[in-house]
Amino acid sequence: MTARTKVFIVVGATLAVAFLGFMTWRVWQFVQYMRAPSRQQASGEAAFRAANEAIIRYAGQEAFGNTPRAREMAAAFGRNLRNANERLFTEGKPGLLSSTQGRFLTYCQLNESSSAFLVHVPELHQYTEEARQLLHRLAWLSAHQALREAGVPEGQRVAVGVKGAVLYSSIQVGTHQDGADAVEYSGDSLRDLPRLYPFFAEPPPARARPAAPATPWTPRRRSNSGGSSKLKTNPRGDKVPDAKETS
Repeated sequence: MTARTKVFIVVGATLAVAFLGFMTWRVWQFVQYMRAPSRQQASGEAAFRAANEAIIRYAGQEAFGNTPRAREMAAAFGRNLRNANERLFTEGKPGLLSSTQGRFLTYCQLNESSSAFLVHVPELHQYTEEARQLLHRLAWLSAHQALREAGVPEGQRVAVGVKGAVLYSSIQVGTHQDGADAVEYSGDSLRDLPRLYPFFAEPPPARARPAAPATPWTPRRRSNSGGSSKLKTNPRGDKVPDAKETS
């Protein structure tokens, strides 16, 4: 073995160990973030965590949602994305330890004025960087296709999250509309997760309309003869008895 070969082996081993250490640190960071009990949770964070846990592993169900209609939209979203994925990419075999068993696990959060789609893509770590970027774009388009098929009007706020076994590789936020690229924000790191929380927050309670003020009751003056006196109004708006009636 030449000295040059030894150098290549050492450098390759060093890079492999560094990459493994980096991925281990990212996974540990994500797990610690998701399990932090003492930190005060942001609005919608608990619901997001529950949705994220629903798509971690396949257990007989592929599509989830906060309502029956949302589950149908999640199923359409997963079906659209899987079909596009099969047309454009060579599908690899699911690993022996694959938590999805080769299925696209999806969740849809449907609200009155917004919607969010989460998808766990099987074997996402096997995608090249170029293929992953294309997959993120396909996920965004698949979400809008699911919204159109469900008859959701344009103008809604939309979020799409794409994840692998543990980490999210893409978080996109924008507006539902046709004929334009409506992505307003795109991120791919742990600090971008809070962008999804507002889509899972409970809507504020409707404000009760204040009751109309009651009309004050004004007693009627009676004359000595038992008849009712006529009342006049002075410039200040006060009612005063007619002088003729009181004389």
